[in-house]
Amino acid sequence: MLIIHQFAILVSKKLFLNSDGYVVRTIENTSIIDAQKLGLTPILIYSLNVEGIPVRFMRFYNIELPGSVYEFLMEAWSEANLVGLPNILKVSNRFLNEFPWLKIMCETLNIVLVVANGNDRNYNVNQKVTQDNAIEKYWLASNIDDKEQNLLLEELNVAYHDNKTWSFPYEYSLKNDVKLKCNSFINIKPHYPPLVNFCKKEWDNFNVGEWLLNNQNQIPPRSKEQVEYEVQVTGGLIDYDISDQMIDGLDGNSVVNCILKCWPESLAAFAKRMDIKKQDLDWYLKSKKGLDFETIDFIHTDLQINVSQIFEYSDGSSVYEPDGNYFLLASEKQVDVDNVYNEITHGGDIAFSVEIIPENNFADPSYRFLLFKTNSDKLHIIAFKRGSKSTLLLDKKNMLINFDGLCKVDTNFYRDIVSSLAEVTIKPWLIANQGNYIALKWSSQIIDIHKQFDRHFF
Repeated sequence: MLIIHQFAILVSKKLFLNSDGYVVRTIENTSIIDAQKLGLTPILIYSLNVEGIPVRFMRFYNIELPGSVYEFLMEAWSEANLVGLPNILKVSNRFLNEFPWLKIMCETLNIVLVVANGNDRNYNVNQKVTQDNAIEKYWLASNIDDKEQNLLLEELNVAYHDNKTWSFPYEYSLKNDVKLKCNSFINIKPHYPPLVNFCKKEWDNFNVGEWLLNNQNQIPPRSKEQVEYEVQVTGGLIDYDISDQMIDGLDGNSVVNCILKCWPESLAAFAKRMDIKKQDLDWYLKSKKGLDFETIDFIHTDLQINVSQIFEYSDGSSVYEPDGNYFLLASEKQVDVDNVYNEITHGGDIAFSVEIIPENNFADPSYRFLLFKTNSDKLHIIAFKRGSKSTLLLDKKNMLINFDGLCKVDTNFYRDIVSSLAEVTIKPWLIANQGNYIALKWSSQIIDIHKQFDRHFF
C-alpha cells in the first residue's frame, strides 16, 4: 500500500482567539478583517492527512505565533505517534514556493515530493474537510472539558478519538471499503525519521503572505454585530434565535439565479445595472450573503418576480415565482434551460409549447425559437443558438415537459420575434415590454396556436 500524506496550512474560517487567549467560534465563515473588528485573532490549522482514508494529524497556532513547519512534520512522523513516514508527500505549488526546503527534507528522508495541481480533486476537497475537522475538534475539546469558551489552543491540540495525536475515525461511521483501507493502513509497519535534527535555521522562517491569505476574498463581508452575535451563541452566552439574526435578505435568490442562467445579459452587466458589485450578486445567488431589501426589490421588479398569492412555505415564509412575459436566451447547458422552463411553467402547467418556424420556411440562420404559453395566460419565448448543446431539448419531443414540437406561424409574426431578440439582447431591461408587446400584437396568432395544440387539464 502506497502511503500518501497531504500537507496544508490554512487560516481557520470559524475558529479565532479572543483577547484573553481563548478559542471562540463563529457560525458562518468569517474573514480575518471582519474578525479583527471584534478584536479576534485568526488561528492557523496545520493539517497532515492520509490520502484515501480519513486519518489526520492537526495542530493549531496563533497566526501571530506560527509553529515550525519542520517540527510539526517531525512530530507527526515520530515513533511516539506510531504512523511514521509516507512514501509521498503532497503539497500545493504555493506552499512549495513558500517552503522550498521541503525538497531537501524529502530527499533526506527518501520521500517523493509531489505538487498537487488545480485538478487534483482529492487534495482540493481535503482543504474543506480540514476546516470541518477543526470545528469537530473544537466541539470535542469543549464538550469533554466542559469549558465552553474557556478553551486554550493547547487543549484544542489534544485528540480525543483515541490515545494518539493522529485522529482516526470512529469505526461504525465508515463504509466497508474505507474500513478495509483503514485496517490495511494500520497493519503497515511504519518507518520513522532519524532522531537527529537536520533542520536549518532558515527553515523556521514563516511569512503570513498571499500564499496563505489568497482565499480570504472569497469570504463574504460581515458586520461586527453579526460576528459578535455568533460568538455569543456558540459560547453559550445567549440562545440562538433565527429572528435575532442581523442579516440582509436572500429572498427569492433561487428563482433569480434560475432566470439569470438564461438572461440575455452577463452577470457583470446585470450587477452594474442593479448598482451592486458582481461579487455581491454572486454571493446572493449562492446564498452566501444577502442583499439589502431595496436592492432585492429592484432585482425582482426587473426580472418580473413576485410573491406567490397561492403558495407559501410550511414556516409561513413567502414563495417567490416568475410572473411576467419572458424573452430569454438559452444557456449552453441543458439543465439551465430545463430548470427555467419548469420554473416559469410551474412544472408543466402549459397551454401549448412549440418550436416556431415561418410559413415561408426561411428560418433565422442563427437562432431557433421556443414559444410557450402557460395557463395563467403568460407568453414566453426562449431563443436557442443553433448548434448549441441545449438545442437537443427541441430535437427530442420528450425532453421538455409537454413540448408539442414544430409549429408554422405567420412569417411577419416570426420576423417580429427575431427582431425582438435583437432588441432584448441590446436592452435587456426591455424584456417585460417586448414580451407584453408580442402577446398583445399577435394575440390572434397565439389563439390559433392554442387551438391547434389544445391541452386540457382535469
